[in-house]
Amino acid sequence: GRVIMFLDTKHAVDKLTDHLLHSGVRAAALHGGKSQPQRTRTLERFKTGHVTVLVATNVAARGIHVDNLDLVVNVDPPSDHKDYLHRGGRTARAGESGSVVTLVL
Repeated sequence: GRVIMFLDTKHAVDKLTDHLLHSGVRAAALHGGKSQPQRTRTLERFKTGHVTVLVATNVAARGIHVDNLDLVVNVDPPSDHKDYLHRGGRTARAGESGSVVTLVL
């Protein structure tokens, strides 16, 4: 299934994405440091299944709809309850089930 992992900074997103790619995971980074064409291309690759893990900042928390999203992982817990709701709202849409995991390290 597809997974979105949320982190607070662009640097952390890029670092985790690199680690996942080197581990054989089909991952891609999405954050405000990417150009709009790059973000659009990354989202399309995620929606079509060419990428299975999207590692993102809050840029992906609102307004993005992806069917069959199984899991949202808050690697960095959101600081605001509204951000938590928006992040978690990416999964379990249209009557589907999904899970949200928040890591507390």
